[in-house]
This record gives sequence, C-alpha cells and structure tokens, in this order.
Amino acid sequence: LRGSVIRDIYWIGIPVSVGTLSMAAAGLFTNKLLMSLNPFSVGVMGVAMRLEGFAFTPVFGLFSAVVPMVGYNLGACQYERCKKVIWAAAGMASVLMGAVGALVLAFPAFFFGLFNSDPQMLPLGVQYLRINMPVYPLVGGSIMMSAGFQGLGKSWIAMLMHLYRNLVLRLPFAYWFAAIWGLLGVFW
Repeated sequence: LRGSVIRDIYWIGIPVSVGTLSMAAAGLFTNKLLMSLNPFSVGVMGVAMRLEGFAFTPVFGLFSAVVPMVGYNLGACQYERCKKVIWAAAGMASVLMGAVGALVLAFPAFFFGLFNSDPQMLPLGVQYLRINMPVYPLVGGSIMMSAGFQGLGKSWIAMLMHLYRNLVLRLPFAYWFAAIWGLLGVFW
C-alpha cells in the first residue's frame, strides 16, 4: 500500500460520489415537489426513469470505455488523442441519445405503455416524454464530457458540473416552474 496511490484514488473517487449524491438529493426534493402536485406524478417519473435507463445504458457503457482511453492517452502524453476520444464519444453519445429520443418522441404512448398503461398515468407520461426527449442529444454529450474529465483525473470539474446542474439549476427551476405551470413546469 502506498499512501500517494490511495490519496489519488480518493482524489478522483470522492468527487464522483459527491456528484452522485447531488443527483440523489435533487431527486428526493423533486419527488417531494411532485407528490405535492399530483400523487400519480411520482409513479410517472419512476416509469420514465426505467424507460430512460434503456437509453442511458449504452451511453454509460461508452462512458466506461472513455475514462480509461483518455487516461491511457494522457499517461502517454497523447493530448490530441485525449481530445479526439472525448469529442468522438460525445458525438456518438449525442447521436445515440438523439436517435433514442426521436424514436420515443415519435411513439411516446407506446413506449410509456410498455411499462405502465394506467389511464391516469399514461397522459402524464406522454407529456413528460414529449418535454424531455428533445434534449437527449445534449444529455449524451454532457455524459461524455464528464467521462473525459474523469479520464483526465479532473473529476472535481465533473462534480462541479453535477452540483451546478442538480442543485443550482434543476431544483430552483423545478420549484419556480411548478409555481407557474404546475406539474408540467416540473417536467420542463
């Protein structure tokens, strides 16, 4: 055991944990907000998250490949290759997520109905999917940027991105938009 190696592991791992914790915290407060607006909405979000899990799985697989590829090229002082890997992965993830988003956007009732066709939840689920699917290409690219930062050993930047997105943007806007547009505001 070498202290410097253990320190480096924690230096990279702690920010990843904090970023994940910020997503969980944002989800907790979003669920509380949803429950106050419509009891079915938490179920809608649960079903939507399951559906989104299918779209995100290949992107997270790509994420798992990008981190070591960037780290390897960084160690070999191949900085241009690091940039190429990150940008190529961001492009692939954006195209993949865009294709999934377009498919789900074309048939939202069908895809939501695969998981739950409750007549009170289906219309809400369709609305959620129609609002969220168009931004999927951005989500794919963002995930790969996070992978790139982790591969570069700069997981603190990825953590700051997570904290900013979840605690500075997502939660305040969810509450603000809910006050204006109700449940649809939270979906936005």
